[in-house]
Amino acid sequence: MFFADKTINFQTLTLFNMLFLLFIGLVAFLAQLQLLHVLRYNATIAMLGTTLKQCGCDLLAYALVGGIVFMAFVCVAALSFWDIKDYSSFGQVSIVVRQVNKIMRTHPTSAPNVFSSNFSGI
Repeated sequence: MFFADKTINFQTLTLFNMLFLLFIGLVAFLAQLQLLHVLRYNATIAMLGTTLKQCGCDLLAYALVGGIVFMAFVCVAALSFWDIKDYSSFGQVSIVVRQVNKIMRTHPTSAPNVFSSNFSGI
């Protein structure tokens, strides 16, 4: 029963999928809140929560500086590789920067060899 003349509209299916994912995310968030409420009675978890509450401003400042540094790397990579199609948008460049950071953390000694061999043909 295939109809070659008829087009299929997946817009309503996509809408229901997005609503379903939103609902699942809301349920997971509420479950996490319940779990945190239960764990609050534990003294160690309460101490962790108090510590995070007191250093929240410092953590936010650290995250802001880290974000600025990450965006600087993204901008340098975007300006360096703008002509290559795979690196032509900031989203793609940020993914590549994350992959480079992951490789540098897992294999710090062999990572320069990997990247030099990839760009030797350019």
